[in-house]
Amino acid sequence: MKIKHKTQFDYLELEFYKNIQSVFLGDNFPWYLKKDTDLRDVKKDYFFTHIIYQNNIAHSSFFNFVQLNLLNFMRIQSLIFVKAIMLPSNKDIKLIEIQNEFDFSHKQAIYFVNTNNGNILLQDDTKIKSKENSLLLTESSDKYVSENCTDVKAKVIILINYF
Repeated sequence: MKIKHKTQFDYLELEFYKNIQSVFLGDNFPWYLKKDTDLRDVKKDYFFTHIIYQNNIAHSSFFNFVQLNLLNFMRIQSLIFVKAIMLPSNKDIKLIEIQNEFDFSHKQAIYFVNTNNGNILLQDDTKIKSKENSLLLTESSDKYVSENCTDVKAKVIILINYF
């Protein structure tokens, strides 16, 4: 079954995507170690997250920044969840399952903060390259995994669930 998805390149104007990069790739953004079952080998593999919005509440002081620089440019009727993910570089490509947190039908988007060689792999084996300032749009029923990267310090994406 072919996944219905859409990738939009050069999604934001230069000013807005440079703002996003300066914060999420900067030295002062707070990342939190992910310790649960999304990891294939919990003793060796790891990544970091930052919950920005959940349960109708901004969970991060960066919510207004993300809303101004990214969310306002999307066609969102109702926001469900926003989370940033940072996958550190590794000498080998590893797969990290990014699980849908909700069991109801909705839309998903992945915003690529930086360019790297870690792909998103859809369940139909489609590879989506990690190109900065791109947006991948899918449905909540679409399963995917993310590869880490080997060519830059980290892969950074922002996940958005919405109606």
